[in-house]
Amino acid sequence: MHASRVEIVYHASRFTFHFSRFTSILRRPTWIVLVLSLVITLLPLAWVSTVWAPQGDEPHYLLAAHSLVVDGDLDLANNYAQRDYARFYPDALDRHVRIGRDGRAYLSHDLGLPILISPAYALGGRAGVLVFLAIVAALVAVNVYLLAYEVTSNSKVAVITWLVFSLTPLLSVYAYLVYPEMIGALLVIWAVRVLAFNASRFTPDAPRALLLVSLAVGLLPWLSVRFIPIAAFLGLWSARQAQGDRRRLALALGLPSFSLISYFVVNAWLTGSGSGAIDFNSGSIAHGFQDVAFERLLRGLAGWWLDQQRGLLIDSPVYVVALIGLPLLWRRLRGVGLALLMPLLIAYGLAVAWGGFWIGWEIGARYLVVGLPLLAAPLALALAHVRGPLFRAMVLLTLVISLLNTTLILGLPGIAGYRESIVWIYDRGTPLELWRGLPAMGGGGRVDPDPNAPSTARVVADVDRLAWHTPIGSGGVVIQSSSLRDLTIGSYALRFDARAAQVPAGDSPLLSIDVFSGEGVFLLHRILNGSDFPADGAYRSFALPFESPFYNKWSYPVYAQVTSSGLAETWVSGMTVAIDGGRTWAVTGIWIGLIALAVFAFNRRR
Repeated sequence: MHASRVEIVYHASRFTFHFSRFTSILRRPTWIVLVLSLVITLLPLAWVSTVWAPQGDEPHYLLAAHSLVVDGDLDLANNYAQRDYARFYPDALDRHVRIGRDGRAYLSHDLGLPILISPAYALGGRAGVLVFLAIVAALVAVNVYLLAYEVTSNSKVAVITWLVFSLTPLLSVYAYLVYPEMIGALLVIWAVRVLAFNASRFTPDAPRALLLVSLAVGLLPWLSVRFIPIAAFLGLWSARQAQGDRRRLALALGLPSFSLISYFVVNAWLTGSGSGAIDFNSGSIAHGFQDVAFERLLRGLAGWWLDQQRGLLIDSPVYVVALIGLPLLWRRLRGVGLALLMPLLIAYGLAVAWGGFWIGWEIGARYLVVGLPLLAAPLALALAHVRGPLFRAMVLLTLVISLLNTTLILGLPGIAGYRESIVWIYDRGTPLELWRGLPAMGGGGRVDPDPNAPSTARVVADVDRLAWHTPIGSGGVVIQSSSLRDLTIGSYALRFDARAAQVPAGDSPLLSIDVFSGEGVFLLHRILNGSDFPADGAYRSFALPFESPFYNKWSYPVYAQVTSSGLAETWVSGMTVAIDGGRTWAVTGIWIGLIALAVFAFNRRR
């Protein structure tokens, strides 16, 4: 009896010890932040899953997960044919597939996301996937809190930083979008935190941290080919931390290298090439790096931050505070601070190099999301060390606007996010015309002479170029373009060369130049008369300015048209729609100057 009582007391004491330890863990700030993060991300889930329809690449990722769960394979041919996507996507769906060596249709995008979300899909369909991604977003938020605390040692500032990132775009929105960005962001911020602040755990006796970092780095390529350069950087950083020990060095480089080689081998086996999972449009990645021009690179550098349709600072102006904290980050952490932000800089640089700037279906600057949480470090430093009522007022104002933007995007899905702009909502609901004072970096387009296009003109080789040639008496439509797919809101110029011969006496109209939307709204209407052309019949270059007020290039496509009166013989070269450099860069320069002034002013005393 005595022994049994001792045993009872012993077990009771152990239970009390473990229970008290468990409750003390739950009382730690990190666990509180995790619980609150789960509440924040899961609370809008019922609304989002009901009113948001998946867009862009989302239904294709979901369909691949469906095929894994229901069919047990990655062949999507039958799934597209049977319209299995109808359970989560109401419209017809184009196929994002590549045909493999075995004749099966495999998803053209990378397979890591469908594989990771397939258990959640098996449990709850698309709603289950959204729950899973919301939990991932909550874990990202916890790492934001920890990163902010690690750079400032200030729990109050860390909490504010965590709230800023949790409640404002883009993280507040991508928590509910079926893209690899949020999972990639979790892997990146966690790996960076370990490498920057916890590398001492890379010991021969405790290699678990190094192992987990290597696994995280190795998983990144499977989520997206765009993450490979980021994975390479993190792998090299991990190897540098593990130098001096062959076993740790082999672990730091071996797992990521094996994963990357496996990635290319699997894709080669599935589709016949190592880059088979890049995109459904064959060669689109290589095409994005073609025609690299200085102006295009500038549009990319400015557009991903300032463009009124997809710019990060337009969707979430509170990130200006993070820019103000960049000098503080450099002064305090030097090389570590630069390494900490390198994944974001890599993602940004790749987006700029590939296509400069473009408008896609996704909300905001999607390609920055993978590294976006790392801005918690400079933002937290700014909150901790910059003082003054003006700075506090700026933080409050930008935070309020960012929170309002989250509410609008979540409340108006499809309108605010995928096709329109947050600025369009403000302009529609107020007498303001904000779009006129904000940068617009949308691209233009080209209309090249096509002998097979319907036209009253004939395509000929004239002087040193191809041109549409219209003889006297052959009036009618000379050029009718297809939709200018890259033209969105902004100021543009229609550029072309033209010449005329056998011009009649008087100032007769020769050509009508028009740019209009599909609804018949004219953006440009210009008559070129005989006096507009050189008397010697030489070519003259024209640059006709116009403005497009349309954010939604899918529902409101824009076309260019040239009509001849037939009163003279005319030649018209290929046409280019280019941004109006003077106005566009003037507006952009003003905003860049204001931001640079704020960064300088708030750091001057430091």
